[in-house]
Amino acid sequence: MELQIKALKDPLKLAWDLFRIRNCLMATLGVFLGALFVYHHDTFIDTNLLLAMLSAFIITAAGNSINDYFDVEIDKINKPNRPIPSGRISKSDTLMISMILFLLGITLGKMINNYCFALALINSLLLAIYAAKLKKTLLLSNMLVSFLVASTFIYGSLSKIGPQGFRFGDLTLLAVISTSAFLTNFSREILKDIEDIEGDKRNYVTTLPIKYGEKFSKRVASILTIFAIFLSVTPFFISLENFNKLAYFFLIFAADLTFLISLRSPAELSQRIMVFGMFLALLAFLFAKLVGIFIY
Repeated sequence: MELQIKALKDPLKLAWDLFRIRNCLMATLGVFLGALFVYHHDTFIDTNLLLAMLSAFIITAAGNSINDYFDVEIDKINKPNRPIPSGRISKSDTLMISMILFLLGITLGKMINNYCFALALINSLLLAIYAAKLKKTLLLSNMLVSFLVASTFIYGSLSKIGPQGFRFGDLTLLAVISTSAFLTNFSREILKDIEDIEGDKRNYVTTLPIKYGEKFSKRVASILTIFAIFLSVTPFFISLENFNKLAYFFLIFAADLTFLISLRSPAELSQRIMVFGMFLALLAFLFAKLVGIFIY
């Protein structure tokens, strides 16, 4: 019995580490939230939304695994317990799994509509190019990853697009959360670069901390985070349909406070605190919209 449990746990642990399931779930939540922003009392949980959530999960998993494929030399130094350096999976198997997942995710996008197909295809190509080439490019790699994170909300909204398009309030809310996600993730990527500075130096990766120093990089990350905090108060000053601002206030206050705490923390701890803040911010938008829908 003990051997059977271990046999089951090992592949599950491998999948958790290789695909970074937590990131996949965050992407899925982003898609759900993006769809929720354009919801107007029609059928919400339909086939298109479920396909979009599954597609985002799979493409994110593919991007994370192909990143491990190209990052194996860096991970030998920075993260030797990652699946490939630790010997739990081979490079060739990782590449094959990544390609299959990319194709599956794009196919699911095509089943939704042409908008989702286009974004799924573009994001898959960007993830592969990022892992293979752009990761060593100063700031461009950080910006690309941040765009990919922000695009999950757009992907979700596109799964619900109708013949009339989107309302102005929907687009405003979508712009706020997408831009906030871009800024906070950009900041987190810079903090991760500070944490990975030794391995990046040995592999000739040009990052902001390597080129301009840790202090300057932390300052840039702080500025990006502060911009995101200012942007988070935008919903209080615009008219939004089915959006409860009181529900939004409590959670976004906690999220912004978490972001401020992250700015005062060491880089290796700061980016982890920021992940929690990003999760709270997602919950703020989610609950504000859900409460708004059920009340009104």
